[in-house]
Amino acid sequence: MLNINTAYVEMAANYGARNAALLRYVYLPACLPPVFTGLRLALSRAVVSAISVELIRAQDGLGSLIWLSWQTLATDRLYVAVTATATLGMLLHMLVRRLESRLLPWKDRNARS
Repeated sequence: MLNINTAYVEMAANYGARNAALLRYVYLPACLPPVFTGLRLALSRAVVSAISVELIRAQDGLGSLIWLSWQTLATDRLYVAVTATATLGMLLHMLVRRLESRLLPWKDRNARS
């Protein structure tokens, strides 16, 4: 709540917004952009962690396919597994971006990275 512009809170209060309305129309919209940034970062780390764990312990999955393909020099399967992993990460990132653009229509498109 420290990063929220006090002018927005005061303006909403002047128009009669109280607790629930302030939360819905001022505080929540101001907090959602950092939440989505954290969600994108956490999602990418979760994919990397899942593949890393599969490299070490799993019998099935993309990580174990990468490891087995690397051990047996099956480069065609290795490239397929790495491409599938990259595609999965890209699709999840695009899904969160699309959800963000739907829920945050006020966010400047040029400011997104």
